[in-house]
Amino acid sequence: MQFSIVIGILAGLFAAESTIPASDTSITWPKLVGAAITQVIVLVAAWAVTAQTRAELSGNLTSSQVIARFISRQRLHRLVWLSAGVCVLLCFQWGSIIDQSALAEVPLAQQLWCLLPVFASLIGSWAIFYDAEIALDIRLKDASRWQFTWNQMRQFLLVPLLSVIFVVAWMDGLAHFAPRLLDYQAVLGVVPLLLLTLAFPIALKRIWPTHRLGEGPLRDTLQLRSRELEFAPRDILLWRTQSRFANAAVTGVLPPLRYVLLTDRLVEQLSVCEVEMIFMHEIAHTKCRHSLKLLLAFGGSFGAIAGLVALQREAGALGTSAVVTLTLIVMLAIACVFLCGRFARLFELQADLWVVKRIGTSERYLRAIASMTGGDPDRASWLHPSFHHRCEFLLKPLPEAARWLQLRMVLNLFSWLAWLTAVSLVAAMLTDLR
Repeated sequence: MQFSIVIGILAGLFAAESTIPASDTSITWPKLVGAAITQVIVLVAAWAVTAQTRAELSGNLTSSQVIARFISRQRLHRLVWLSAGVCVLLCFQWGSIIDQSALAEVPLAQQLWCLLPVFASLIGSWAIFYDAEIALDIRLKDASRWQFTWNQMRQFLLVPLLSVIFVVAWMDGLAHFAPRLLDYQAVLGVVPLLLLTLAFPIALKRIWPTHRLGEGPLRDTLQLRSRELEFAPRDILLWRTQSRFANAAVTGVLPPLRYVLLTDRLVEQLSVCEVEMIFMHEIAHTKCRHSLKLLLAFGGSFGAIAGLVALQREAGALGTSAVVTLTLIVMLAIACVFLCGRFARLFELQADLWVVKRIGTSERYLRAIASMTGGDPDRASWLHPSFHHRCEFLLKPLPEAARWLQLRMVLNLFSWLAWLTAVSLVAAMLTDLR
């Protein structure tokens, strides 16, 4: 889900920043109708997924089979949703429609309205999925449709969206109130990233429903382990998810602003020893400086793409080929997000190896991971490898696993550098077209 959200945000912002005003306004209404129909298709697809899932629950399939099919259909729906959003932005030229309205003169309004066709149908789909989710999960019985949809927005959408909006608002504010400083935007653009880095843990604590982990054997064990490993978080937080999933996370580059988050289901489902090993995995991310490395990878990548967008916007001579250029930039953005996700998955394996080296056994650690993940052992995500992949990696002799990981890190680094080279070539071509 996070991968799709990031791609949707990037597509909307690129459409807003790369818009070339249309000279013919007579086709505005057909474009609006086409955009509306596209959004309705996404909602109808969500309704079809929900209806099919509820029908299967009354059939001969087991609950686990229905859940697996529901997850697969949701993945297909995400593809439909993302394709529809990009279609509205590119085919129906949503950015040009907004540019022809009075909103074009309001700072930040154009970017927000370009994100509307991307995320309006997603939020509507979450509200429709509520009927299937509540039928599959008895823990949601006390949650209303609005509460479920709002929790989905808090979990998946608000954090990346607000972060990007803050950066865009900073740059728009410079352009509006201090245009002379735009000559130094390469330097000033780092300021909002630094502010986000400092404020992100506090913002995450507020946006996600969290509270301090209560006193007891679990907290005592985790604090003891923290002292042994010379790890000093500001606090350990319980992340309330209505017991929907088991997960853990660490946030914050600086120790005074660092939190470790443990979901309610993780604490309920795992033993104290198992939670302790998951906690050590989060410590490993800090010891290996994974947060800082990912920040540099994402920041450098998106900074390069932002430069492409600026060049494309200045190249007004592109005319009708602007859509083609924007499509190319979006494809480069997808490659960027994929490569950064690859870094994240390798960092997960590095953190696993760090824990196994300290506890002396991979089997006990893998049992804890299995208790946390459950479900399909081959299921992977954008930021996490599958349980099957983790088993293959950790059951190797430790020196062999370390060599394998180092080789994959080097290969991905070279792939990322090749991607930056491709971005530079595209920038050179756009510069020649100006």
